[in-house]
Amino acid sequence: MPAPAWLIEGFAEFLATVEFGEDGSWTYGKPASHRGAELRYFDDAQIERLLSWPDGERRLIAGFYGWSWGLTHMLYTAPDRGARISAYIERLSAGEKPLPAARAVFGDLRQLERQLERHVRGDIEYGVSSETFPWSQDVALSTLPVAEGRMLELHLRRMGGHKLEDTRDDLAAFAQAGALSADAYAEMAMAEMWLEEREREKYKEEHEDDDAVEDKEMGGPYFVAAEAAADRALALDASHLRANIVKGRILSHRLYEDGNTDGEAWAQARRHFQIANRTDPTNAEALYRFARSYAREGREGPMMHDAYLAAFKRAPQTRAFRIGLAYDLARLGRHDDGIALLQMLANDPHFPKPGRRAIERIEAMRESGTKFPDLSDIDEDFEPDDDEDDDKDDDKE
Repeated sequence: MPAPAWLIEGFAEFLATVEFGEDGSWTYGKPASHRGAELRYFDDAQIERLLSWPDGERRLIAGFYGWSWGLTHMLYTAPDRGARISAYIERLSAGEKPLPAARAVFGDLRQLERQLERHVRGDIEYGVSSETFPWSQDVALSTLPVAEGRMLELHLRRMGGHKLEDTRDDLAAFAQAGALSADAYAEMAMAEMWLEEREREKYKEEHEDDDAVEDKEMGGPYFVAAEAAADRALALDASHLRANIVKGRILSHRLYEDGNTDGEAWAQARRHFQIANRTDPTNAEALYRFARSYAREGREGPMMHDAYLAAFKRAPQTRAFRIGLAYDLARLGRHDDGIALLQMLANDPHFPKPGRRAIERIEAMRESGTKFPDLSDIDEDFEPDDDEDDDKDDDKE
């Protein structure tokens, strides 16, 4: 659903004031008092900017979160109970621009702005439940064995990404202790991959103004260490889910950056994703990596679209899965469907660049008639990329 930025954040603020009583009763729609200072001291609602943000310049709107809450609250507590929001989103889904869609649904925008300002400064009505909220006090607890508890701790540390070198070293020590060694080596491989990616991004930042310097390939010491750790995990457990995904990623990335067109080499890399899928048919990443390997090889493969679609359905909140499926819809000639799938990302209040960049690439595919987008300057994976850091600097008046 291509919800606009004001509704994404406004709805979050709308739900933030829900309260639950000990008797199971609940309230919704109470004032967002934590946004009161924004609404009291900043300028008016700037309704046109609010409805169309983020714009191309992505300048921050004073009181954006407060006014987003106010507009959402006003529309959801109106007699039509949010029907105009639904009508507005339907127009956005059909490809209409935010301001024309808003005028068609909400009418005169200056009048809407005046209504909004009166609403947030007036008495805020809220709802009280007519029945209790269902809940259960039956909670099952279990204690993990010591080795599994330690492995979980290391996994969470690795996912957090802080002091990765220390976590990598602790994983190595844990693996050598002999308990859950395959899991530990697979986590080591992931840690090394992240370290390699960070090294690559650092290199790009240092040479961003130097046109003569080519992009740094993923082939440094961390990359080599990642493959060695994955191999050690696979030597202990040839069907290990995470180790096969990492090994397949390494092989396919190396082939992609080398421009290798050897079909058998690509099939060998893809085989690791297939093993991972057999180990856990519900794992979305294995499906996504399998499908994406064909795109990186530059050819259309059997079950490619089905794998993209299955990965997306299992984890639609994952940005890479959504972008991958959108590109594949464009490959099939369904460019508008792909763009529609990306509108939610393009409207993201915090990180709209990945979605907008993907839309630009689909438009380029449509214009050129190509089957695959140019991915030479990006690897859409799960690790945070430089877009997210860049946007912090963009949010300035």
